[in-house]
Parts: sequence; C-alpha cells; structure tokens
Amino acid sequence: MDKIKGGMPKEWMEMIERENVVGEEGEIELYVGESEKRMNLMSVKTRVLYKCLSGRDVRRPAAEKVWMRVMNDMDVKRIWMNLRVKWNSSECENFDFLLRHNRVFNNLIISKFDVNVKKECDVCRVGVETCMHEFVECGELKVYFERLKEIINRCWNERYVEKMEWKELWLFGVEGRMEGVSLLNYTLSHARFAVKLRRNLAHYEKRKADVWTIFKSGLKKDVNMMYGSLDREDFDRGFIRGSTLIRIGGDGEVQIDWGSSLASPLRT
Repeated sequence: MDKIKGGMPKEWMEMIERENVVGEEGEIELYVGESEKRMNLMSVKTRVLYKCLSGRDVRRPAAEKVWMRVMNDMDVKRIWMNLRVKWNSSECENFDFLLRHNRVFNNLIISKFDVNVKKECDVCRVGVETCMHEFVECGELKVYFERLKEIINRCWNERYVEKMEWKELWLFGVEGRMEGVSLLNYTLSHARFAVKLRRNLAHYEKRKADVWTIFKSGLKKDVNMMYGSLDREDFDRGFIRGSTLIRIGGDGEVQIDWGSSLASPLRT
C-alpha cells in the first residue's frame, strides 16, 4: 500500500486520505464515484478508481482538444476505453497509444525544426502530411479503406461500417464486449500500424510499398505467433469467435479470409 501511495500524484493521495474510512477489521473503505455507500478498497476495480480519480483531479489529455476539432465533436473520452486490445502486439499497442495522444511525428511537425524535410506527404506527394492526412485523407488510402470495409462487413455479424462513421471506426475501433469485438480492434490496430510502416518506408528509404501487403504480412505473423502460444480453446473462444475472418482448417492450420474464394493459409 505504501508503494502504491508513493507512486500516486499528490492530489490523488489528498483525495483518498480525505475520503477513506478504516473499517472494523482495519480495511480501507471509500465512497467511490457517486455512490452513497462505502466500498472496500480491495473490491474496487482499478479502472473504476482510476476513472474516479482522473475525472476529479487530473487534467484531461491535451490530445482530446485536437480530436474534438477534427472528429465532429465526438465524445473523445471514449477513445481511451478500448486503447488496450487483448493479445495485441507491443508494436501496435505502442503505436495506438502515440496516435491517440497525437504524438505521431509527421512531415508538418518535422519540417518545423528540420529545414531539409518538406511538408508534403511522402506517399501521395500531394497534400501536406498532417496526422489526418496520413491516416485518413491521403489519396493512396482509398483502395485500402475499401478493402478493409469489405472485410469488416463480410466477416463480422454487426454491420459496423454502416453503423459508425468510418473515420471514427478506423482510428479508434469499437467499444463493447460482444463476441468478435476484440478481433476487430486487433485487426484495425494492425491496419493502422501498416499505414505508418508504409509511410516510414517512403520517408526513410524513398520507396513506395503496398500497404495491403504490409498489413497482411503483419497480421499473419502476429496471429501465427499467438496461435502457437495459446491452447486451441483459448484461441477459439477468446479470440476468433464472433467473426469469420480467421478459422482453423481441418488439418489444424490457421487460415485468414482476405476476400478471395479461398482462405489464405498462414503457414506455407
């Protein structure tokens, strides 16, 4: 407990000390949120306590103002709800964290302190490479988006592309606990990371790669690693159930349906 208290901001600790009550057995009890009943600290989930604390004593992330401006006044607090994707790769998880905090470097930012870097997009060579251009507006993403939309509409029971604005679905994924949501967010996370990898190849190596190929390669590699580390039941029930994107063949081979008449096998 002392270690936890030592790692908390001063304001958080002041609030806890102000509202905690020691029970009969020496256990700490708190009024959590709007509740009128004290709860044992051990029974309060971390995300509930964090949401309570952050809403009262911590400044909102600066990126929220940016997203409010470019996302048509959506409830930007929701973008933090599904930041962690089950069994996601560390590279994709880190990139999602940077993207949502608006900390992804692009040519517009770099050109301000490096005169040798031009503001133009390295991929399409047309627009200024802002964050929104790189991930939403670039003309080189048009076909890529259509292929992603087709896969989502075909492989998931819920018609997410029709229900949600594409820009919101693409950048931040889906909330909820329905079957298949975790895999959808996992897939979109890899798809976004592929856009950044394609941009980096164009920026640093001056070569234009196919973003769809990068996406397929990354997703296949990580799903293959996951399948090798999980037992069959966990992989089926906890990951691929609720979608037809991934299935296990009769020979135990993992296959991904990319949209052709035959599923594309992971292992060759």
